[in-house]
Amino acid sequence: MRPTTRRLLPLSAAAFTIAAAANPAVDGTKLTEQTRTYRMAVELPEETVDMTTSTSWTRTTRDRHDVWLVHVVNDSSLGRMVEDIYLRRDDLLPVHRTVEQAGVRLAMDYTDSAVQGQASFPDGQHVPIDVPLSAPAIGHMESVLAVLPLTPGSTVELTTFEPTMQMERRWRVVVTQTESTATPAGTFETYRLEINDPESTGTPGLYWVTRSPPHHTVQSRTTLPDTFGGGEVNVVLDSVETPTP
Repeated sequence: MRPTTRRLLPLSAAAFTIAAAANPAVDGTKLTEQTRTYRMAVELPEETVDMTTSTSWTRTTRDRHDVWLVHVVNDSSLGRMVEDIYLRRDDLLPVHRTVEQAGVRLAMDYTDSAVQGQASFPDGQHVPIDVPLSAPAIGHMESVLAVLPLTPGSTVELTTFEPTMQMERRWRVVVTQTESTATPAGTFETYRLEINDPESTGTPGLYWVTRSPPHHTVQSRTTLPDTFGGGEVNVVLDSVETPTP
């Protein structure tokens, strides 16, 4: 696959919406329909980009299967990125995913052993995507974290597929401690998670998720890889909306 624009890469990495290829026990039925809006600051070496990102979970069907539609929208001065991820409702295995930004569109179908699809570019070029997976994918990271049985000291190993890099990466998620975390949406009792690549010496990403399940993210701080030019991404929860019964 040919390289995408620099604009696409930081936004996709900042959102940290990645599909895991390990298989920890998850129960997707514990998720609920809602929309969570975050304030995001992407601190690049030459500028800081302020963003608003929203993630919504909606129960729906696709190809006659019950699924969660995870709809992610990032808005900033760099433009809009829209991502749709269809996850099987019971185990959160992804079945289809699209990412669109700056005229670039990635469309991918997931099987137990591969991600296949197509990248479309503004100049009309289409490039096939065909990447083998070492194990069945799980799905959207925040959705997986929300339903994992987290306790202080617990560790989960995940392997991820990064669409913009067309590769798998391995990650270790460690629950390090409990904290009270203040955000514009309120103060939450949280677990602090460290998420890092065991094969890298980079700084672990920090995520604060609610102690009460589902363990949704209320704040995070991550470092962009050098391949994206470096920088730091800070995210904080701004609001939560649930459908009216």
